[in-house]
Amino acid sequence: DGKLDAEELQKFYRHVCEIQLTPEEVQQLLDCHDLDKDGKVDFNEFILMHDQQADSAKQCMLNQTEVKKLALDQPTLEEMYHLFQTADKDGSGSLSSDELALIFKKLRGRQPSPVELQYVFSSADVDNNGVVDFLE
Repeated sequence: DGKLDAEELQKFYRHVCEIQLTPEEVQQLLDCHDLDKDGKVDFNEFILMHDQQADSAKQCMLNQTEVKKLALDQPTLEEMYHLFQTADKDGSGSLSSDELALIFKKLRGRQPSPVELQYVFSSADVDNNGVVDFLE
């Protein structure tokens, strides 16, 4: 139906972001971001949710409070940062689409399809500047 319910949202985070959210955390996301209160997140609500999370993380520079909000513990955050640095082949501090594909391959064990890569890249590039920095 073009919308994500709690179960679908939880699967998205588990499979795409590799973050295991509890049912309570998923419900909190829905409570905050389901603007029309239909129990589901539509595309616009989903984009807004991720834009707000990215903005919040950038403002707080991923301090411990934000790490908890993003459901990341310190070892996971450090592992993600190391993976980001490894994929950042040109040392620019941001990832191109090709560099992001390296992370996808490392995590999934296969190259992403063009559609998968476009989806992941466009979802991650919240400021739409054509690259993905670590805080995104």
